[in-house]
Amino acid sequence: MLQLKFFKINDIQTQDELNRFLASVKMLSITKHFDPNAGSWNVCVEYDGNQPNPEYKRQTVDYIKILSKEDFAKFRVLRDCRAKIAIEDAVPVATVFLDEHLAEMLKLEKLTPETMKSIKGVGEQKILKYADRMIKYYAEKQGDIQKYLYEATRKHV
Repeated sequence: MLQLKFFKINDIQTQDELNRFLASVKMLSITKHFDPNAGSWNVCVEYDGNQPNPEYKRQTVDYIKILSKEDFAKFRVLRDCRAKIAIEDAVPVATVFLDEHLAEMLKLEKLTPETMKSIKGVGEQKILKYADRMIKYYAEKQGDIQKYLYEATRKHV
């Protein structure tokens, strides 16, 4: 079944969304037009809605296997914070931040809106909508890091 999907590309996040979409479908055609007034590309993708791209395989990462116990405890706290924001805004958790974004936050020396901008896929809109609450909730839940570390230690004893 022929379907159309439209994108307005004006930041890296939307560009990444388009690239993920293109990788996941059997594309039939693509039309693009630059809008100089908006400073963005308008893209129309025509695709076969009945046939996913057979080469597309979403890579999943098992963060418990690749992170240290301490980093995984922090990752869990970040996930809790993301979930709280998602509930408040009635949006899917992936709309707030992806797991990849949370993993990158662990590498930051300090969690601030400015440092969060360095994470690929975290654009100005996410910063404006979610960064302050993410930072606030993360600071409030620091005690949970020790709780999660304790749980991890008890499971491996």
